[in-house]
Parts: sequence; C-alpha cells; structure tokens
Amino acid sequence: MNKKLTYWIDDERSPRWYFTDEELECRTVIWIKDYSTFEFYLKHMGVPEEIHFDHDLGSAEGKTGYDCAKLLVEYCSENNERLPSEYACHSSNPAGHDNIMSYLNSYRKIEATKLRDENGVITHEDPSINIKEILTLK
Repeated sequence: MNKKLTYWIDDERSPRWYFTDEELECRTVIWIKDYSTFEFYLKHMGVPEEIHFDHDLGSAEGKTGYDCAKLLVEYCSENNERLPSEYACHSSNPAGHDNIMSYLNSYRKIEATKLRDENGVITHEDPSINIKEILTLK
C-alpha cells in the first residue's frame, strides 16, 4: 500500500493530536516545525500529496505558516507543479488561518486557468489573468 506523503507544519502540536491511528497508518507524515525545514523538504522531496499548516510557528526566524504557504505557491509556479491535492490550516489564529487558506485557494483558481497537455506541461495560460492581483490580499 502506498502511503500518502503529508507535511505537518506546526512548532508545537503533534500530528498525533490531529490524525487518528488509522489515518496515520495510510500516511507518511513529516512533522515540520519551522520555515527553513519546510524549505528544505520542499526542495528535496517536492510537493506532498497533503499539507497541514499552522500559522504561528514561534521560530526565531520570524517566519509563519503564511510564509510557508507563499513559498509553496512560488515553488509550484516556478517548477510547473500543482498544489497538493489536499491542504488545510489547523491554526487557532483566525486571521492567520484565513490568510493561508485565501492565498492557497486563490492560487488554486490560477491553476485552473492553465491548460496542460497529457504530460502535465502547461501549453497555454489565460493572458487575461493577473496573477499578482489575485494573490494580493486586500
């Protein structure tokens, strides 16, 4: 059985607090506690099938889960990758939660404007779409 690669981004809460034992059995969960570790895994292992964000990472870097979401979008855009099929935010910070989800959902809309061939290569992008405008939170 292939296990779903899942990145769990949270500096404090264990993925065991969120997933049941049965859910953990079908996943390979990598617990990521800060931005630089997320950057490392994204660069070396690529985009996972599933990702869960916390907003307030409490690291000395000063980076948040929102910064991780922006890095994910940048990585996907530059490497012709799609966002994970599943993503969620489990942050208890309401504004941080909304910012992460809005950013990812906006990029998902952009992905839908890209026409791909059978190999997943982008063959056409809708020129009427202003990516920077869509990704700018107001």
